[in-house]
Amino acid sequence: MQVKESLAWLTDVHEAWTGEELRVKLRVEPRRYYEISFVLKRYDKAILDAALFANVLHETATVPDRLRWSLPIWCDMQKLGADLAAGVGTVSGIVTAGYDFRAGGLVALIKARASYEFNRFACLRPEDYELMTIDTFDANSITFTDTTTKDFNAGSLLLPVRVARLDSPVDIVDALGGAQSYDGTAAFQCEVAE
Repeated sequence: MQVKESLAWLTDVHEAWTGEELRVKLRVEPRRYYEISFVLKRYDKAILDAALFANVLHETATVPDRLRWSLPIWCDMQKLGADLAAGVGTVSGIVTAGYDFRAGGLVALIKARASYEFNRFACLRPEDYELMTIDTFDANSITFTDTTTKDFNAGSLLLPVRVARLDSPVDIVDALGGAQSYDGTAAFQCEVAE
């Protein structure tokens, strides 16, 4: 898997007749885009097709959240240094400075065994991960709004998650012929935090 991040600012430039410029920032934060390139096996493509189809059908007249995804920020991944038991609302012994953690944001916890299997192109099962909402954080700990429902041993992964939407259709190409392997690319735009 290859991930490419890009940022887009928006600035309005006013030029006076004297040649002086006034630059006005039109966005508080830049827009963040992620382009992810990946390889899929036949069964993984079926799972992706089902997820894309379910996501399109999820749109309703009152909730316009079509094509919204929880996008893990893989470049900000950390391993837990100690076990995290079910029923705990705080994780400590991690570094938060310089990482994409924010109050009200999401965090994914992925069990160590599942992360190894995921690296070998196996899918995550619901019992192998948990999404938590951040209440507060400091330099080396995060407090969640709720408590965990699963046990996570040392070596499990902790990574921030952003709500994102597909920026364009997912591009999937039969790489080897015969539907054995697929090369895919997905482009996401992260929602701007308020």
